[in-house]
Amino acid sequence: MYNKYNLKKYTRFLAYILIAINVALFLIVELTGSSTDHLHMINFGAKFNPLILNGEWWRFFTPMFLHFGLTHLVMNMISLYVLGPLVERLFGRIRFLIIYFISGIYGVLASFVFTDGVSAGASGAIFGLFGALLFFGLIQKRFNVRIDLKQIIVLVLFNLGYGLLVPGIDNYAHLGGLIGGFLIAVAVYFPRIKNLFQQTAAIMALLISSYVILQYGYNQDVSHADYALSMKSAGTNFENKNYNEAKKFLDYYIDNEINAPEANTLAGIIEVYQNNPSVGKKRFEKAIEQDDNLDIAYYYLGKIYFIENDLVTSNKFIKKAIKLNPSSEEYKNFYDRLNR
Repeated sequence: MYNKYNLKKYTRFLAYILIAINVALFLIVELTGSSTDHLHMINFGAKFNPLILNGEWWRFFTPMFLHFGLTHLVMNMISLYVLGPLVERLFGRIRFLIIYFISGIYGVLASFVFTDGVSAGASGAIFGLFGALLFFGLIQKRFNVRIDLKQIIVLVLFNLGYGLLVPGIDNYAHLGGLIGGFLIAVAVYFPRIKNLFQQTAAIMALLISSYVILQYGYNQDVSHADYALSMKSAGTNFENKNYNEAKKFLDYYIDNEINAPEANTLAGIIEVYQNNPSVGKKRFEKAIEQDDNLDIAYYYLGKIYFIENDLVTSNKFIKKAIKLNPSSEEYKNFYDRLNR
């Protein structure tokens, strides 16, 4: 891979720091839960589209420091250990950091648009280093340093092919990082060397493509793709009495008035638990409007009307809840209490 560069002479200063940060965060994730638990990873900042769409923009950055399991971490850190020093040596420390982080963000952007579910990993940033090396390889005749461009291309194709064959790998993040790395490498160019035309063109390409991606991404519909995981995450947080955390998984569906009766029901229950029955009432009414067979929504509406001292309406909703779920002792007990 290297012709005139001795790997022992390369600075690994920044690569070591990045590896240390990734390992430290992995240990923290493992000590507080599991890196293979999607909900736990979401809580630490993994990419999850409904939360990004609901305003958590920092998830374009944080996923590049998180990894699903030890194998995922080790593979990426080995790649960073090998590629990082060379890119840092060729482009300089500041440019290396710019390439690494912009590539990582670009990879998350691509994942945001083209994939559902939870995603994390430094692979987008690492593919960005491949992209930077591809750019250097194309213009290396201007330097007294040589890298094997064909070998870089083979490694890129091998890694992309591996991502296509192995389930669970976010290949769109890899492609996004690769493209982003190539473009940002052109944009920053090399120490004490400029090419204003190429740099301007690369910056324009980055800005325009980022704008198009974000416009498309923020107008996408994730109401079906990630709904089950959102409900599971909200339910787990609710059971752990993390009510505000639970609500953030539901807000996207409620704020956008998506047909999500279960989300409205759980949001209503949370509002009741947080002593906001009037808000809860609106959530339950919306849930019933979307699905008139949700017995628990009728039940909670009955309880709210009981609190409001509207016993007639309370009776009506409790009866409906019992009709839909006649085996519920809780519903029957409340009805008996209501009609004593």
